[in-house]
Amino acid sequence: MPFVVIDPRGMVVHASTSISLVVGWAPERIIGRNMVDFIEPGAAELALAALGEIDSLDRMDSALPIVFPVTLPDGGSRHIEVAAMPLFDAEAGALIALRLRSWEAERHMSQFVRAMVAGEPLAMDLERLTRSLSASLEGVGVSVHHGFDGTSFHGAAGSWAGAEALPLATGPWVEALEHDDILQIPVDDEGIAAMGAVTGWLKRVQPRSGLPPAVLSVWRDRPDAPFLGHRQAFAQACDFVELAIVRSAEHDRLVHLARHDPLTGVANRATFRDLLGSALARGERDLAVGFCDLDDFKDVNDRHGHRLGDDLLIEVVARLRRGLRAGDEIARIGGDEFAVLWRNIPDAETVQAAAARLVAAGDEPFPVPGGAMHVGVSVGVALARPGDTAETLLAAADLTMYESKKAGGRRATMRVAS
Repeated sequence: MPFVVIDPRGMVVHASTSISLVVGWAPERIIGRNMVDFIEPGAAELALAALGEIDSLDRMDSALPIVFPVTLPDGGSRHIEVAAMPLFDAEAGALIALRLRSWEAERHMSQFVRAMVAGEPLAMDLERLTRSLSASLEGVGVSVHHGFDGTSFHGAAGSWAGAEALPLATGPWVEALEHDDILQIPVDDEGIAAMGAVTGWLKRVQPRSGLPPAVLSVWRDRPDAPFLGHRQAFAQACDFVELAIVRSAEHDRLVHLARHDPLTGVANRATFRDLLGSALARGERDLAVGFCDLDDFKDVNDRHGHRLGDDLLIEVVARLRRGLRAGDEIARIGGDEFAVLWRNIPDAETVQAAAARLVAAGDEPFPVPGGAMHVGVSVGVALARPGDTAETLLAAADLTMYESKKAGGRRATMRVAS
């Protein structure tokens, strides 16, 4: 068991031979020095205060372990859990024994949980998780390939810098998808071998809800096979990987629902205002906003019902999208009202042509039971000027759209926002 013994001044008088496994320091380099020398400056006062509480044998069961960042020989740091117990030596007098244990697995697991709850990207969740698993599974590194689509993984994350560059379409992780048990392989990847790994333990992770499978890989510096304890820990690690994937997918789904129209799938009004406001705040130039309203849409609902009306709205959006360019945005603002954000509009002629394509979305008849119906598109356009806000642009485009309506509909009208 890794431990050191210190006197009341904090001087190390003894260190176990196994201490180097935890803190990287050989016992002879620790003995005779003050323990504060190995604790990062910001935690030294906390360490001294904790030791001050261990002042008598009758308190040996009352103190809980405390965690300190310890400086390593290479200048890095590692969080160590320290449990203190008072001793008494007839010659040396009062002494304190400190039992040391790495706390890296718990630290990274805590960061993983926080990132997952905060809705951080899946890659960030998995990076923190793999660092925790690397410490708890005795690996020199751990990686996760996730989002397999039948041909390639969507991405990779790992406990070391550069793990995200691991191949996604080839490699032993693809082979591991065909195995139910842990697949043990020799390491042939140069980047993984550079960490000192000689053996890999790989296992498929099949998330619930039909999500794509993933593969958890533990890279070890010994060519041994997993024991029962390893297998139990591996199963729990796979559960954590599954939790991260399912939680991330659910978070993405909820965010999408909150920011998009559930019927048509395009952005909703709040999201459009955010997109437009962000573009204006960044100082983007040559912006224009189009406000679209369907002509005679009420007749569709009255004559054929809301279900067919919903189908028509979906088709309208598909047609409007075909008239947009890369980088343009479309949103459903209301029942049969839509807004468009055009970028890189250098002049009035360009936006007039873009608006005409929206009007053309209603040129072709829409099939309905027993025949077809014509539903036109009326468009109002507002060109952005310095000082405009999302509210003024939307309001201007909305008012201009009503001018198109008053003129008979099925047309576009443009004016500069005031």
